[in-house]
Amino acid sequence: SEFNDVLGAGLWLAGRPEVDPERIGLWGGSYGGYLTALGLARASDLFAA
Repeated sequence: SEFNDVLGAGLWLAGRPEVDPERIGLWGGSYGGYLTALGLARASDLFAA
């Protein structure tokens, strides 16, 4: 699903040495807004809005 793609990208970013895993944001409009809300509900330890 699209959420699994978003989650995979977030996890990939969190594993990069040049990325601060405490500052990974997620935002979007329309369906991206839905995925943002879903990401915050299901993976709030990974994403911030």
